[in-house]
Amino acid sequence: AGACEDRVTLRGFSICGGFDCVARNANLDKCLIAGCSSGDCLFSNCELTSCTVVGNTFYNVWQGIDDDVPLSEIDYRLFDECKLTDCIVWGNDGDENDSEDPVFIAERFGDYRLRVVSPWVKDGRAMRGCFGEAVDGFVITATKEGGGQVDKEYAVVSGGSSVTFAASGIHPVDHYEVNGAYADGAPSYTFTNVRSDATLKVVFKRLVFYVNEKSGDDGNDGLSSGNALKTLQVAIDMSRDGDEVVVADGVYEPICTLNRRIVIRSVNGPENTVIDARGMGACAMLGGLEEFPEEGKPLPYGMDWMGTNTCLRGFALRGGYSM
Repeated sequence: AGACEDRVTLRGFSICGGFDCVARNANLDKCLIAGCSSGDCLFSNCELTSCTVVGNTFYNVWQGIDDDVPLSEIDYRLFDECKLTDCIVWGNDGDENDSEDPVFIAERFGDYRLRVVSPWVKDGRAMRGCFGEAVDGFVITATKEGGGQVDKEYAVVSGGSSVTFAASGIHPVDHYEVNGAYADGAPSYTFTNVRSDATLKVVFKRLVFYVNEKSGDDGNDGLSSGNALKTLQVAIDMSRDGDEVVVADGVYEPICTLNRRIVIRSVNGPENTVIDARGMGACAMLGGLEEFPEEGKPLPYGMDWMGTNTCLRGFALRGGYSM
């Protein structure tokens, strides 16, 4: 809607991840506007009715042009010549946010429905924002540490009922932490007779992957020296943050780790363990990608454009080439 000169009406849309002016000369009704970014204003000459405006940010348009101009001295604003009716404005850059916490279901995970305890709920109905019905229930959120997966990030649970969080992947569960307290590990954890909000942290065991260029096989699981993988890159792709890759003597192809937080170490040092690029490129790309991913596609697992998370220990790097 940013380029519209004639006034248009948007009703019931989610507008997420927009860049620069989100809407100009428009009516927005029951819309969610989240995660957008602007170098000036998000809305110009608009009427917003029963909208939820959350988690939007500003960026410095002078960056790289005049770096002496701080963000605090630029006239950023969410709304320019706008009228707001029954809207929720929360968690945005700047000072135009509401003064009271709207109490979303799970703001961290993008669930901006209101809970019944919200100050903007009356008799089970939302009096502000784009979601009409308030949610009555308890919220259990899940986080993880290590390389496995959890089947859900959060759950809304009716009082007295149950919910199960299931773990999966080659990394077994080491233990759970329920509201910070230790609980034994298993493939799943079930909350029963839920009467309050709760947090669940799933801690996965760290794994060691073994690689042997001479005797290994990429069809193996790589979890023991007798069942080693053959290709170093295959072991890296199977690893997750906190894991270790142990490499036997041999000459290996170049690697790319995407800056995962892993340790790759040789058994017998650089005299016996070589990464050889044969003059075709870098021996070891430990952070970043050679090119940006396609627009709209997520970064690969473990991708981190900055930092030095990967530790490469005890290798000879041979035949590398870098521009």
